[in-house]
Amino acid sequence: MVRFYSTILMLIIITGTQTLSQTLPWNAFFGNEGAEFAYDIKQTTDHGYIIAAYANNGGSSDFYVVKLNTWGGLEWEKIISKDDNSDRAFSVVESQEGDFIIIGNATNFNKPWLVKINPLGDTLWTSQWTDSVANNTGLLARGTLLPDGRIVVVSHEDAYALDPYMFIVSEDGELLEERDLTSLVPLGWYSGTVINDIESTNDGGFILTGATGGGTGSRAYLWKFDANADSSWSKIYDANGVWMRSAQSVKQLSDGGYVLTGFTAPNATTTAAIRADEQGNLLWYQSYADSIYTNGTDIIEWKSGEFLITEKRFSGFGTSFFKSALLRIDSLGNLLSRDPIMASDSSTTITQMRQTSDGGFVMAGEINEYLSVGEQDLFVLKSDSLGNIDNVFIDYVWPGDVNYDGEVSMADLMILGVTAGTTGPARTDKSLGWYPHYVTDWSDTVVSGVNYKHADGDGNGVIDMLDTLAISLNYGNTHVIPSKSSMAYIGAELWIDPAEITLDDNHFMHIPLYLGDASNSIEDLYGFRFDVQTAEPFILLDQSKYTLEGEWLTAEQGIFTDLVYITENDDWMSYGFTKMDHEQVTGYGLVGKLWIKLDEELIIPGEEISFDLTLANAAYNNYFLDQFGLNTSTYNIILNNTMTGIADDSADFIHIYPNPLEGNVFRIDAKDVITDLKLHSIDGKVLDLSDQVKQNIIQIPDGLKPGIYFIQIETRETKTATKKLIIR
Repeated sequence: MVRFYSTILMLIIITGTQTLSQTLPWNAFFGNEGAEFAYDIKQTTDHGYIIAAYANNGGSSDFYVVKLNTWGGLEWEKIISKDDNSDRAFSVVESQEGDFIIIGNATNFNKPWLVKINPLGDTLWTSQWTDSVANNTGLLARGTLLPDGRIVVVSHEDAYALDPYMFIVSEDGELLEERDLTSLVPLGWYSGTVINDIESTNDGGFILTGATGGGTGSRAYLWKFDANADSSWSKIYDANGVWMRSAQSVKQLSDGGYVLTGFTAPNATTTAAIRADEQGNLLWYQSYADSIYTNGTDIIEWKSGEFLITEKRFSGFGTSFFKSALLRIDSLGNLLSRDPIMASDSSTTITQMRQTSDGGFVMAGEINEYLSVGEQDLFVLKSDSLGNIDNVFIDYVWPGDVNYDGEVSMADLMILGVTAGTTGPARTDKSLGWYPHYVTDWSDTVVSGVNYKHADGDGNGVIDMLDTLAISLNYGNTHVIPSKSSMAYIGAELWIDPAEITLDDNHFMHIPLYLGDASNSIEDLYGFRFDVQTAEPFILLDQSKYTLEGEWLTAEQGIFTDLVYITENDDWMSYGFTKMDHEQVTGYGLVGKLWIKLDEELIIPGEEISFDLTLANAAYNNYFLDQFGLNTSTYNIILNNTMTGIADDSADFIHIYPNPLEGNVFRIDAKDVITDLKLHSIDGKVLDLSDQVKQNIIQIPDGLKPGIYFIQIETRETKTATKKLIIR
């Protein structure tokens, strides 16, 4: 269910028995394939957060409740449904015992429905009287707690949400009382009193706000109730020049007064704010015109007498795509700043904002990732204690783009080695397809700030050799303009000596490869990469390989993984290797051997061929992912059938044929004994074919779709190989 992002950096200072935590801004998003909307968020007594929302499910909806810890990590999420009809949660409150009451409406007739859950999200009770009350008495149902533990639910009793209504419910969920509240203006055609917000007050009572009246004559109001849920006073803000058509939010201030935000009449075009004293008397009114439509959605008291307002921004009525902004105003309502909040590619709407115990604030709403994946998700944004909300972006996983620079390249393999062996949350969608995937952040990031989750290319929750499949499949793909990393050149060279090249059976070139020399040693190497280029058609780069050899950089000194990639025009091959044991090495000299195949053997006496071979784009990195460029050259290679070489076990190739595969039977040739064989599809499915390795004639099941597959092979000598198989 969950798709979550969070950016966290935390400093914890312990003094005596108190813990002070300072967090940098983070944001998180949650949801399924439908749309999820957050309507209320509260900080909990354990300094986490509880969110009341609803999730669309086909033609209906359900209560959707999310519990987060202090740093935005998901503790649990619950889908709660009364029946197959639409259930929508609008409020959440925490009881003195630490339980939570979710308040909203249910059934096709918009009746109030309450659910009480414990701190683990287990349901304790649901309101059993819901079906017995009148239709449409739960429209926009919201609630709060009275000092004695009773629950107040305010809503409306007509189909247009214009006639206010109240329910009093016991702490055990029993209906104690119903009250038909008298509208603040006479009911009429599209005229009445709409309740948009309820907030508890410091005297044990509560305050309501919304819109009263109708059409262009509607105005914002405040309506105060005492600790017994009896009306104390009400104020309608209809003075000349005060044009707040509807208040969307109200907060009580530290001086006992109130502050409201909403939008102006007649066309709801502009964010507005009102400040009132503790009896609701108007102190000032301000509006904040902009070049597009704006609606204030929530407001809080801030530092030095200032206030913060969240607003929804849109181009015109009827649109389903919104932007948001955070407004800072002074004690008299004058606009000080207006900063955009855009956390998706197309739409971000903030509906709720609350002050938090660390001095900052938290917001909740929804984001619409229309351009990327075409759906909506619940969204949460937390500031630091100073109110900063940096790093607001969606951190999708693009399988193969491990360093999250916008492109799949050999540089991604280097991070794979650094993160090897780590585990974290698995993805629901384990496809290797080139599109954005959601997944919860893992607990670690590399030094560049990229989360480890990007290394888990196949989404199974483990970083290992299988994750090279995502890099192989998506090599060269981009999702943004790639960022270019800085690289220092150290003067060392990746080089070959043409005089050392030998032929094996007049068919394979053995080319020793050297890194650095006595005057240019390689310090703290953890991984390296390079390209081999040639324009000659008789050089079969796609059937070539590289093996690690040498005394200072060998497989025995740490586990290595390799990745090779060849372009479609077959004129260059990219190689990359990385250690996976988290230990750097220093040295120089032989680092391996290139095994490059000729398309035909040199069998005619005196036959000789000459061609150019280029090493290019060579670099190495340390464990901290600092990159160092290596000098390279172009070499003229002369081969004849008098050159001989000694065959080496390390040159053994594993061949798969036929490839491409027209039927469902293929053969594997390997000198070592194959112990494990798995077929991977690009959508994340794995087929274990290990029981067929004795014959090395492999039959795959009928019905596999044509496309690209990867075969993961392990041998008795604990060697691994990954081969691409095309099924036509």
